[in-house]
Amino acid sequence: MENYIAVLRGINVSGKNKLKMKDLVEALNGQGLDNVKTYIQSGNLVFSHKQKHPGFFVELIHDTILESFGYDVPVIVFDQSYLGSIISSNPFLKFPETDITKLHVTFFATEPDESAHKAMQAADFAPDKIIRGDKAYYGYCPNGYGKTKFNNNFFEMKSGLRATTRNWKTCNKLLEMVYEL
Repeated sequence: MENYIAVLRGINVSGKNKLKMKDLVEALNGQGLDNVKTYIQSGNLVFSHKQKHPGFFVELIHDTILESFGYDVPVIVFDQSYLGSIISSNPFLKFPETDITKLHVTFFATEPDESAHKAMQAADFAPDKIIRGDKAYYGYCPNGYGKTKFNNNFFEMKSGLRATTRNWKTCNKLLEMVYEL
């Protein structure tokens, strides 16, 4: 069995796409996923399955949500080694003044092309900062994520790809949960 993480965009945000995680777990268990667990109410899942490509799960989870609940939401899936790499490679952790409660990671469904990376990296919304990662961007938002212009809409507009962001606490909790499967 391999362990995976799925992050959904736009679930239970601002009263839209309300979905009880208990109902989502039941629906996904019915699709053959094992050990499905959720973290908080905003579309964070860990699960196990016989090894398959993460793309298989993107379609399965997306279609299950659409058919069972009527929500067409972006789904990004990756394995536990990828998340472990993202966490251990966060460049902001090298700076002692970094407040980890202000760290975020924006995940992409696929790697943005070079022109998209150049456009994203050219943006300057100081004091907020972003640094390119592997199919992800690390963000440091000292005034809080709610005030940054480096939000999902920015990344999607510049890249033309689906993206979703998680705070550092959530990233670490998901890794902890996936190791416990």
